[in-house]
Amino acid sequence: MNKRLVFGLSVYIGMIFILAFLSAYYLLPRIPPEKISEDVGIRVIDGDTFEINGEVVRLICIDSPEKSEIGFDEATQFLENLIMGNELRLEKDVNDKDEYGRLLRYVYVSSDEDEIFVNREMVKSGNAEVFRYGEDVSKCDEVESKN
Repeated sequence: MNKRLVFGLSVYIGMIFILAFLSAYYLLPRIPPEKISEDVGIRVIDGDTFEINGEVVRLICIDSPEKSEIGFDEATQFLENLIMGNELRLEKDVNDKDEYGRLLRYVYVSSDEDEIFVNREMVKSGNAEVFRYGEDVSKCDEVESKN
């Protein structure tokens, strides 16, 4: 093979690699950095509600500040710190969903030796209050206890 042919093939192959890289970079969907987390599919909405894989979950027996209320940011951040990057266990009480279509659940986070009862931690930390509503109250006393 002569040198011109080798040089031409090298340039041609190099251009193919560059085009493949640029195509992948511009054509594949990108997620903004602030949305990336280890918990694909988890998004905290507020201190008593989060979304997991498209299902909205409402923590039973608690109520946290709404977006327009003082403490909203702190409660939301506290819940995010509790659940993001951890294995979750969701437990149903009487009703599966509320009138808004949200899953009603007690939420537990697995830690090294134990489980953390998220609903209770939100109250214990001062980021939520106990809120008894409807039939789903079997663990409200446990949520209320600060031990």
